Amino acid sequence: MTEAAPFQRPAAFLLRLSRLHDLLTVQLQTALTDSGHDLKTHTTGVLNLLHHSGPATITALSGGMGVSHQLVSQRLSPLLQAGLVELEPDPEDGRRKRVSLTDSGKQEAQALQAFLDQLDRVYLELFEELGADLDALIPRAQAALSARSLSDRLKGDAQCP
Repeated sequence: MTEAAPFQRPAAFLLRLSRLHDLLTVQLQTALTDSGHDLKTHTTGVLNLLHHSGPATITALSGGMGVSHQLVSQRLSPLLQAGLVELEPDPEDGRRKRVSLTDSGKQEAQALQAFLDQLDRVYLELFEELGADLDALIPRAQAALSARSLSDRLKGDAQCP
């Protein structure tokens, strides 16, 4: 599929990045299903973090994943419905809830580790094929944009003749 001319420029980078995200999400969901995992791609991060860190509050999960509290709550919902996680009062602060893996959640999270090991290998092969470690470039891009936003960069360009 050939892109329309207006999208064949660097300014359309976000559109292409969004399409790559969508393609990876669809393909990862297929791979998870083909591997016998009854998980949605967007829930695997929460499951994996709980597997490695143990019970945590939604705030701690949010910080560990680098996403919003609301997004973690949305990702928890299918895991709660599937009986893979449970909410319990936080022993340090009864007003908060702590999320923990159920026994079936522990089994699923453990089984997920082998899949993630394979996925690591596949991504490394893809990066080799591309000649660029996209995983290493992402935090560099985030740091660069945190240090100098797109808005600041555009203002800087506007000041130059």
